[in-house]
Amino acid sequence: MPEPALRRLEELEPGDHLCCIYRSEDEHRSLVAPFLRRGLEGNQKVIYIADAHSAFHILAYLREEGLDAAAFMDKGQLVMLTSDEAYTKEGSFDPDLMIELLHTETEKAVDEGYRALRVTGEMSWALRGLPGSERLIEYEAKLNRFFPGSRCLAICQYDRRSFPAGLLLEVISTHPLVVVGNHLYENFYYIPPDEYLGPDLEESRLEHWIRNLASHRRMRGDLLRERRFSSELIDSLPVFFVAIDSQGRTINMNETMLRELGYTREEVIGKDYLATFVPPGDRPGLAAVFDTLVRSREPTVNVNRVRARDGREFIVEWRGRPVFREDGELDYFYGLGVDITERVRAEEAMRRINSELDAYAHAVSHDLRGPVANILSAAQTMERLLGAEKDPALRELVEVVISSSRQALELIEETLKMARERDFTGRVGLVDVSSLVKHILEERKRVIEERGIRVESDADLGHLRAGRAHLYQIFSNLLDNALRFAPRGSGVVEVRKLGEEGDALRYLVRDNGPGIEPGEAADLFRPFWKGRDGRTGVGLATVKRLVEAYGGSIRAYNDGGACFEFTLRSRGEGSENGA
Repeated sequence: MPEPALRRLEELEPGDHLCCIYRSEDEHRSLVAPFLRRGLEGNQKVIYIADAHSAFHILAYLREEGLDAAAFMDKGQLVMLTSDEAYTKEGSFDPDLMIELLHTETEKAVDEGYRALRVTGEMSWALRGLPGSERLIEYEAKLNRFFPGSRCLAICQYDRRSFPAGLLLEVISTHPLVVVGNHLYENFYYIPPDEYLGPDLEESRLEHWIRNLASHRRMRGDLLRERRFSSELIDSLPVFFVAIDSQGRTINMNETMLRELGYTREEVIGKDYLATFVPPGDRPGLAAVFDTLVRSREPTVNVNRVRARDGREFIVEWRGRPVFREDGELDYFYGLGVDITERVRAEEAMRRINSELDAYAHAVSHDLRGPVANILSAAQTMERLLGAEKDPALRELVEVVISSSRQALELIEETLKMARERDFTGRVGLVDVSSLVKHILEERKRVIEERGIRVESDADLGHLRAGRAHLYQIFSNLLDNALRFAPRGSGVVEVRKLGEEGDALRYLVRDNGPGIEPGEAADLFRPFWKGRDGRTGVGLATVKRLVEAYGGSIRAYNDGGACFEFTLRSRGEGSENGA
């Protein structure tokens, strides 16, 4: 896990001026190495000014980072200097000459094609009493006139083990950004150069501190107002809200959830969330969800039971999200939950009712088929026995019996078919929709030719992971409907793939027939609805049921004829459920 300062250091841009105050070699390396690497990999020229550490020592940092330091030095992108070659080049330290050197080197780096100049220097040379070293803080203050707007950025390194505290206080006052250990701070103790170098530094510092106190008071007030607003907003939500820290302890719960579970806020804060509110059977699954949140750092949706004080259990659909601290470590989770207990129970009850109705319909239809078939057979026998019987009334009566018997058998078969279609189980596979539609049209070739209908189908209708039998039912029913209503001799039936939406495909089946009667678009999908041709059935009802079972939707409308536009979503690989 990257240290917090390292993450922010990677966001530094030209114009930034910061100091780092470190107190161990590990802290020094953890800051310097990424700072150098970022510049070298970002097409910036890098200058390192060494003093307490040798050049060999710093180059070893880069080798440990996996960089070929020698190659960068050979092409001039990495330059290693000593403090004598930079700060005290003329035998003494002059802030203005050093800033002029930075200005010159920045222009040179840009002319050489680099994006910027990145500099870091060890400031321990200032402790040796060299001429001009007493002007160190003047130099740091004047740098704040140079850096803004320039193509240069720099870190000034200070070893806390060597520098006196009083001097480090002044160092902090002259740097807009400060790294202490492994933490990067926007420095509210910073004093701009015109104030710091003005005629009365103490007055400027006092005024600056007073402004900071007032600013801090305003920020604290703003923070308290935002916290109060957030708390009131969370408590007003009509859904469950809970926040859980990295140790699994409850740190917040809104009034809606407290009221439903029968607790007070004081009773839940600090309690182990899993042990207190989650039934044992759901705990491993929810713990796995927490692990996923930490690893993926992405929001998640899950369903689990939540237990109330009195033992009641709620089925809750949660949308959870992790929140991480600046150092990258998990701070807490929070979740918004909707109580879906009644919905789940209603769905389960509906499934039971549908199952019972299907079984009843299957049994009744099966029992009726035999008697009706016998009536039809007897009527047909009577028709043959009548022969040339001239009595039109008797012959009409027989024809009515035959016609009604046949219609009754068709309705019985449709009822059985509908009951069977409620069973969406079956192994799925990758279905070539173009091949499937071609097969359906081949089966209907005689009808198409007899009616003189032209069929236009897109060459590429895509692939879906689905039950082939289910897709056959969808397309065959829609094509049969289109072929029935397309006009003889001039009929056109189209099958189009309109587009892709993630793992879903959108289709259109259209004919150029008379279209859909006004106000009947919704009725088309009702089982046994009687259309304009007087026929009833479950074809379109089956289509709608299957489309929705595949996570899609279907609509009917007129556009030069009847149009059926629908989406189908692929099932998961290896699923045993076709829809």
